[in-house]
Amino acid sequence: MASKSRIWSTDYLLSAPTSKLTKVDLQTVLTDSRAWSSLTSEQQQHLAAQVSDSATEVTDGNPLPSNFGPHLRQFQEDLAEGKFKSDWQYEAQEAAKDRANGKYDEWKEKEMEVFWGQLQKLPAGSLAGESSKIKLAEMIAAGCFQVGDVWAYARTFKRDDGTKVLVEKEVILKEIDTDLALVFGVPAGRKKFPDADDTEYSLNGNPAGLGNFIVALDGRISKLPNGNAWKDYRVLRANQDMGTLFDVREAFWARQ
Repeated sequence: MASKSRIWSTDYLLSAPTSKLTKVDLQTVLTDSRAWSSLTSEQQQHLAAQVSDSATEVTDGNPLPSNFGPHLRQFQEDLAEGKFKSDWQYEAQEAAKDRANGKYDEWKEKEMEVFWGQLQKLPAGSLAGESSKIKLAEMIAAGCFQVGDVWAYARTFKRDDGTKVLVEKEVILKEIDTDLALVFGVPAGRKKFPDADDTEYSLNGNPAGLGNFIVALDGRISKLPNGNAWKDYRVLRANQDMGTLFDVREAFWARQ
């Protein structure tokens, strides 16, 4: 257990998974004027120097962008998962070097023609709707998905009062049954990442069904607007981003 003095050190607060920063309401803290006024003039100048030249002039009376909150929550989630620990950072840097050196090129070509969210070059007609005729069951039968794949769901909804709600969950493919249904483990409630309390959901048809289930578990949205569910998910395999589900379908169509 960390000592009382250590848990308040800058290094511990910004890197340890058990940091106090994972639990507090950072947006409230950072938008409180006292947070800025409590700093010395030297500290204020140091922080101001970190801002790019294009962002130093503030004309909006409420300059915080709408995605400020989600980014803070993402920081807290990464912090709680240990992504700011020195060993994790080192491994991430080494993995980036390996990718730059082409270590995974053969694997990428074998798995998919879509990598790191970049669309492959497809025949012009592919974007005209032909690929939309492909059913999820066809892709399952062809082996496009594997047990252990993660589908990262993210969709922003607008309420009647104009406020926006971002719903995010990462669901894990646990089983592909004989009826060509995908069985996912879905985090409960508003949890984003999988854990022991996951709820199972069997997807046999339109991906929208899984999205509706995720939103229902989240509980903040009562009326679902129409949308393209294929673009609401990113497919992750072995920590590699295969693109959106829409991208994966496009790549599958192009290989036919």
